[in-house]
Order: sequence, then C-alpha cells, then structure tokens
Amino acid sequence: LGDLDAAGFEWVSTRTCGSKFMQSWRELRDYHARHGDANPPEGTPLAAWCDAQRLAARKGLISDQRLDYLRSLGFAFLDDDDDDRAQGEQPPR
Repeated sequence: LGDLDAAGFEWVSTRTCGSKFMQSWRELRDYHARHGDANPPEGTPLAAWCDAQRLAARKGLISDQRLDYLRSLGFAFLDDDDDDRAQGEQPPR
C-alpha cells in the first residue's frame, strides 16, 4: 500500500456522477418521467446522445447491460425514418 501512496494513488474517487453513459441515461430517465417517452426533441444534446446510442447498438458496440438500461425506458433503437421506430423495435440480444 505504501507504494501506491508514494505513486499518488487516490483512495477516494473524485467522480461524483458516474460514467458519461450513466449521466446521459439519468437525463433520459428524467425526460421519460416528465414526458412519458424516451424520444427527446431533435436538435437537443439528449437527442444527439440517443442517436449515438442507436448507432452503437446497430454496430454491436454497446453492452447488454447498457441495452437493458435503455430498454427499461422503452427506448426506440431505430431511426426516425424507420416505420418500426414507433413500435420500439429493439436490437437483437
């Protein structure tokens, strides 16, 4: 432990809000609580984050745990242009 202390290891995390994903997911959760859906208006930072999650899911770059977090809000994984988006189409598990 002395070596870690000497190296400047921080024993208490300075992170207060968690990962960027969880920060944005909590913002989306709050949006969902206020509006009843997980589709923030286009042109907002939250909508851009949602688009990035859709792209990551399409490319298989998002973990199952994160997919489950998004699914818990009824997140639609398809783009606005896709007719199935309103049905909450989900990426395969």
